[in-house]
Amino acid sequence: MREASRKLINAIKKAAKKLRSNSAYSWGHLGSCNCGHLVQSLTKLNKDEIHEAAIQSNGDWSEISRKYCETSGLKIDKIISIMLDEGLNIEDIEYLENLSDPRIIRRMKVDIKSIRRNDRLFVINYLEVWAEILEEKSVIKSQKNVLNDQLQSTDIYGKQESETDKELNGLTTKPTPSAT
Repeated sequence: MREASRKLINAIKKAAKKLRSNSAYSWGHLGSCNCGHLVQSLTKLNKDEIHEAAIQSNGDWSEISRKYCETSGLKIDKIISIMLDEGLNIEDIEYLENLSDPRIIRRMKVDIKSIRRNDRLFVINYLEVWAEILEEKSVIKSQKNVLNDQLQSTDIYGKQESETDKELNGLTTKPTPSAT
């Protein structure tokens, strides 16, 4: 996965919240399945608009995303472009479709054999854990950036101080011209 945008993290949380509030869910419907709910949260499209765009291409989200072509002009490819722009890659879409990202499954502490694709509670748990993982990565990256900024400002200050010290030392060690 590339670096997830804040918008993507919020959309994943929103999708989980919508599912928790009994929004229509059907793994077999391309607009109200795992990916469909994420797309609804990332865009202003409703489940029917997403489904209509997706059925122009054959297959489920895994197959559709593998056929993605940025320049096709198809509405489904524009939708996938939005997903990619927010930090997903094609593999992430496939993982979401099949609820199979190993990092998320490990964190959920479930056996991969127990995955139930059409189980609303499982999908909600998967989305919530995914959002947690992405937020942790975001916080860690943020902390690294702060530390790097601090180190760079210390380095710059240290170099400036060192050069100033050399100049001052040069003034005090330079022999004064004799008055003879």
